[in-house]
Amino acid sequence: MDINWKLENHDNFYKILVDNLEREIQKKSSMGKTNLSVIFDIDGTIIDHYSKPISSICNFYKYCMNRGLNLIVITARPGYKENILGTINMLLKMGLPHKTIYFM
Repeated sequence: MDINWKLENHDNFYKILVDNLEREIQKKSSMGKTNLSVIFDIDGTIIDHYSKPISSICNFYKYCMNRGLNLIVITARPGYKENILGTINMLLKMGLPHKTIYFM
């Protein structure tokens, strides 16, 4: 997906994400592809540099979840047990359940 935009308004950003996702879903569906995935990073994407949720991204995550898409979360956070559990709990508290999460 080739997208160029300037992030100025979080609500507008959410709309751009949803519109582009729906176009991709239609395009893939016309090709017979129905098992689609969306990949999210955590730091600087789902949460900002102050560990606060970025509402447009969290809402988009929930939109993707409601559309039945496969959600994958990746992070450069260390994959030791306490960190994994803390990260999973953080995402669940934000209402962002997931099936797949990769720690680097």
